[in-house]
Amino acid sequence: MDKIVLKKGHDLGISGTPNPDNIVTIAPKKVALLPSAFRSVKPKLMVQEGDVVKIGTPLFFDKIKPDVRWASPASGKVSNIQFGDRRVIEKIEIKVIGSDYLDLDKKDMNEICDLKNQEVLDCILKANLFPLIRQRPFNKVADPNDRPRDIFVSLVNSAPLSLDTSLFLHKNTDAFQLWVPTREISYKEYVMKIFQMSLLSLVFLKC
Repeated sequence: MDKIVLKKGHDLGISGTPNPDNIVTIAPKKVALLPSAFRSVKPKLMVQEGDVVKIGTPLFFDKIKPDVRWASPASGKVSNIQFGDRRVIEKIEIKVIGSDYLDLDKKDMNEICDLKNQEVLDCILKANLFPLIRQRPFNKVADPNDRPRDIFVSLVNSAPLSLDTSLFLHKNTDAFQLWVPTREISYKEYVMKIFQMSLLSLVFLKC
């Protein structure tokens, strides 16, 4: 097995670690989505200023991959759309009002096991969650028309000041369930985890 040695990285120089038992949730008054944060995406607006949106409402789509749409992270009203040079969309700002979410068809575990690959893909696209799937090595939003060689499910977020995934999963073990589509295609699947997560009861659905 190859050995990889990392010589450079982020060193924040902060002593100590946050107390996992003292987590305070702060409800923002405004949230914003920045299309420029996603590489190689040409956004096309699906909303206008003043529109009322719910959590999950599509805000824009990619002109190159029209089926890939970005969901609103909050419920409320589109308060500002900021454009840059050549009318490039720089920011979509939403004033948070309530917590209404887009109502979609839900599947139980038995129905999930009977779904075909294309049906699973259609559900993800319809829920506007596909931008969460990234393509390596350049961390771009994947193309739903491409056939992946491997699927990596990462449980380690190494970005500075990022959420400790183990704390979230310890309290939401039922929310983490992995479906392995072995009936139609042979994907290699890798679950990357740290030692602390070995105590989690992760559920793997192999239909």
